[in-house]
Amino acid sequence: MTKWTMSRKLVALCAGITVTAASASGCSQVAPGAAEAATPGRTAPPAGQDKARELTSIDPCGLLTAQESAQFGSSTHERQDYGGAHICQWSFPSSHALDLGLDDQRGVKQLLVGKGRPSMITVGRHQAKRIEANLGERNCVVSLVITDSSRVDVVVSGDADTATICDLALRTAKIVEPKVP
Repeated sequence: MTKWTMSRKLVALCAGITVTAASASGCSQVAPGAAEAATPGRTAPPAGQDKARELTSIDPCGLLTAQESAQFGSSTHERQDYGGAHICQWSFPSSHALDLGLDDQRGVKQLLVGKGRPSMITVGRHQAKRIEANLGERNCVVSLVITDSSRVDVVVSGDADTATICDLALRTAKIVEPKVP
């Protein structure tokens, strides 16, 4: 088992912990009630719900073209689903791993920070939470805010220093950002 496979298993475990923690604490923000037909005088659902629904129709592996992932050194990817999040994983031989995750049930407030160094940044038209070294040194998360209860995660881990890894995560987030709601 490679160190990147181990890193991915750790990322998946943390995603599962986030799901469990959100469920246990009642953080789910699913609106109660069933869908109803529109009637005169009724307002449309909040825009945030539309964005979260739109997010579910996106294939995370389609967020980077072969040409875009090749500029980072790979075009090989694999789709995984963990605890409601849809993830596409790219491997870059002997340097780093990249995961793109779409989560329509949990927002950036539910991200596990651990011993990481979080900061809020802007990526294109989206606010984002950047967490340096949340799973130890040499990894970085840039999580785009879609709604209060949905997000797109760019997770990079690798052999380079944390600053270089975070630069790669941010460059990837800038490519992905125009493609999400």
